[in-house]
Amino acid sequence: QRRVLKESTAYLLTDMMEDVITKGTGRLARMKNMPVAGKTGTTSDDKDLIFAGYTPYYVAGIWMGHDTPKRLRYDKSYHLLLWKAIMEDIHADLPVKNFPSTDGIVQARICTKSGKLATTTCEHDPGGSAVQYEYFAKGTQPKEYCDVHTIKKVCTISGLLANEYCPEDVVKEKVFIKRPIPYDADGGAVPADAQYELPSGEEEKYCDVHGPHTVFPTDPFYPEYQIPEADDEGNIIPILPPSIPDNPTPPQENRNRDNSNNDSSSRDSSRTSSTNYTPDSVDDFYIPLP
Repeated sequence: QRRVLKESTAYLLTDMMEDVITKGTGRLARMKNMPVAGKTGTTSDDKDLIFAGYTPYYVAGIWMGHDTPKRLRYDKSYHLLLWKAIMEDIHADLPVKNFPSTDGIVQARICTKSGKLATTTCEHDPGGSAVQYEYFAKGTQPKEYCDVHTIKKVCTISGLLANEYCPEDVVKEKVFIKRPIPYDADGGAVPADAQYELPSGEEEKYCDVHGPHTVFPTDPFYPEYQIPEADDEGNIIPILPPSIPDNPTPPQENRNRDNSNNDSSSRDSSRTSSTNYTPDSVDDFYIPLP
């Protein structure tokens, strides 16, 4: 016998090919009570379908095609189902066992976006947790931590990166992806997570709503709540506080000082009129809402 692979390498290959059965192209070959590892394959134009798989007990391969090669146009999973049926019959009376482990294998918590050791930020990837446990031959596991996920503060009003003037109650932290080598948007292929990329260069935009003198109108019923206005296109319009004129007009002097008695009489008359008022109907009590 001649060994062609180290035990640790064989173990890692088996671990990878188990994924083919559990969540890859070989799912239909999965057995009920026995672990399976394997690899599917095809030739050009689907003229041949191949599957090679193994368990802790046996190895088996299957090919499906025509003696005179031609494209297989219909169901392309028969070979997997046939492989499974044969192997389940062979393993019917065998006790269940796992693939043997070996020394020199370590497990590490990896970020699937960077391939480096995961951080807590990787758990909050906007597309879902990017943390996964992987096996490595001892000494080959990553040593550096993920540098792809980064946290930035975003203004929820403008949807842009927050600046120093954004109120704390409208600022929240958000996880972005920052690749060491940004992808070329004009190169054709676009990553599935491109929408979560941190803007950089000319695309890096900060909040354009809040500034050093930004003032919003307030709701008369809830003065503490500020209502931003928007133009016809939905863009927020910053409102600046009114400027103080250089030569403000002084308040007019009250020239009716001698008429204080008349004012008092008028107020008394008003009180009397208000006190003696009798409503004609219930409708007189109606107060229109603003």
